[in-house]
Amino acid sequence: MPTSAADGPRRRSWRAGALAAGAYGALSWALEYPIWPGDPHALPTAFGLDVVQTTWFLAWTPHALAHGLDPLVTTAINAPLGVNLAENTTMPLLGLLAAPLTVLVSPVASLNLLRFFAFTLSALAAYAVLRRWSSDSVGAFAGGLLYGFSPYMLAQGSLHLDLIFVPLPPLIFEAANELFVRQQRASSRSGLTLGALCAAQLLISAEVLATTLVTALIAGIALAAARRHEVAQRLRRAGAGIAAAAGLLAAVAAFPLGVMLAGPYRYSGPAQGSVNVFHADLLGLVLPTATEALAPTHLAAIASGFVGSNLAENDTYLGAPLLAVLVWLVVAYRRRGWPLLYAFVAGATFLLSLGPRLHVDGHPVGPTILPFALLGRIPLLASALPVRFALDVAFYAAAILASGVAAWRGEQPARRAPRRLPGPYRRAGRCAVPPLVAAAVLATMLPAEPYRSFRVVLHPAEAPRGLAAIPPGTTVLTYPYPTPYDDAPMLWQALDRFRFEMLGGYALIPTRDGSASEFPSPLRPEVVEALLADSPLTIPEPGLPKVVATTRGILATRIVVLATGRGPGSGREPALVGRVSLIDRRHDSLYVLVGRRDVDLVRVSRAPSLDSTAARSELARLEVGDRVAVYGKMVAGTIGPADSAALRRFVSRNGVGAVLVSLGAVDSQAIAAWVRAALGPPTRAGGGGLLWLLAGAGRHGAPAAGRLHRRVSLAR
Repeated sequence: MPTSAADGPRRRSWRAGALAAGAYGALSWALEYPIWPGDPHALPTAFGLDVVQTTWFLAWTPHALAHGLDPLVTTAINAPLGVNLAENTTMPLLGLLAAPLTVLVSPVASLNLLRFFAFTLSALAAYAVLRRWSSDSVGAFAGGLLYGFSPYMLAQGSLHLDLIFVPLPPLIFEAANELFVRQQRASSRSGLTLGALCAAQLLISAEVLATTLVTALIAGIALAAARRHEVAQRLRRAGAGIAAAAGLLAAVAAFPLGVMLAGPYRYSGPAQGSVNVFHADLLGLVLPTATEALAPTHLAAIASGFVGSNLAENDTYLGAPLLAVLVWLVVAYRRRGWPLLYAFVAGATFLLSLGPRLHVDGHPVGPTILPFALLGRIPLLASALPVRFALDVAFYAAAILASGVAAWRGEQPARRAPRRLPGPYRRAGRCAVPPLVAAAVLATMLPAEPYRSFRVVLHPAEAPRGLAAIPPGTTVLTYPYPTPYDDAPMLWQALDRFRFEMLGGYALIPTRDGSASEFPSPLRPEVVEALLADSPLTIPEPGLPKVVATTRGILATRIVVLATGRGPGSGREPALVGRVSLIDRRHDSLYVLVGRRDVDLVRVSRAPSLDSTAARSELARLEVGDRVAVYGKMVAGTIGPADSAALRRFVSRNGVGAVLVSLGAVDSQAIAAWVRAALGPPTRAGGGGLLWLLAGAGRHGAPAAGRLHRRVSLAR
């Protein structure tokens, strides 16, 4: 067959794209190693927290659609009240795309496959767009590398799948460019493409869509200012496309936005908002954190304290070498138009990432009010976290890099190379310089190490086979009690295909005043939730102490901090020796870990005496982790007969049909003793867990607390 003249460049373009995809895929796998794409046996980055929550979300969407349930409202968690999932990071589109793997294998496999594609496709999408903008594959590869593996991606990748699956923002920028600037296709077709991309992004992350549209608007304003005489004409030509995009986006967004704004269990106001610590620091642009490989220790210690010391959100770093190259490229090629536009958008989005007030080295500077203070007042943007504009900063920095490398490679003549070299070698040397420079500066952002991985190992009591004894539709009280500090039971529920509902959970829900909270709803009696959650939570009534379940306590008369490896010495034997695990100075108490599992409560008497005054003075100087010897008399712990009666009321009042206690946590034996005292012997025991099945277990009717089914063995 005859070959057209365009076939050669087209083949070279496809070959370059395939090589870029292979390189991005290899880097993505290296980040996740030893987890492989679709691995069902390991959780990435952390066992619990947002990773388990994400796995739950991925499993919920196909389950809800397959069973005719509302995918955006559920009582599967936070029972008996429920959760408005439209106000949470449910990622329904990703859940739908991964549904076959979720159903046939597990949601853990879907999570690991989507994480692999998040880095690979995001980098590849940026490559494709920058290849179109710069007409150079080498520059586009460097730009795709910067976008797909930027500090934003590496930081957010430690927890947030919805924030790193971002191949669509570059495509949205390109679709908007086609609709309003290039205008080479039919306006309605371009508009439908833009609307479809925005709708898809909405179903992955509404926050990323919001920041992307704000960034596109900034770019549009800059272009309109530069070409004022063309604005009216281009808007007229884009009119049909604007209508098509708005109509398609509105049709898709109507249901989720309706549930978000008017559905049940919704909260009011921002989820977190811009007034918290989630804003960039001015020095964060140039100071590396502990997550970068090339980070001097003293600088990393400073930068890691930015954004509330939250490394998962500390993602604005680009580095002085890269910034120097970007500034040089903008200055060198300022007459070409694109450098100033890209630099303006990158600068404006970085300004937004600083939040409503300027912070330098972790401290607010003056009364300066920044632009985000106005942006944060827009209802649907109020929940966007300023620091997450770092994604858009990274993309437009990548655009400067890609276009700069392309401009350098396209320059004539080759006089910078030594004249004694033949012409082709001079050109090769000239063309190799910018990629080498780009590689050198990108190396400053290499991660310190791959993400950690955790094998999914469940006790038989927690695995689907062990949970089969629970009747479908039962409301289950679990220990650990699902909270942001420990949401492992959400993984049990997802792997068990949502056969039971569960008290507690990690999701945004309304508090009593209607504002957002990531903690479960407070259920009465509050002391039960406080004992089960055993963390400094806002679940209990204000004024309740931080409570950890213990079967005994010590009324301290003396507390001695021990040197490493030293015992309490001769003399009177202490009541206990261990490490301080939690201090509650407000209530003159602390918890001491004895051995590997036992936790004891230490109270300091408030009665005025010489001993109690000395003990309170010692308590004031203690820190978590201190090894201490405690002297005093034995008293009751945090669990007593009154708490057993409270647990029975809690179970009956909240329709609990089963109680599942996972053994192995530091206070799980105390919790098990408490449940046994309140409800009698467990129905099933063994395999690392205890299960109580209560009469009437099931979706209909509250069970009678304390009445048990026949007892069988848990171990199989």
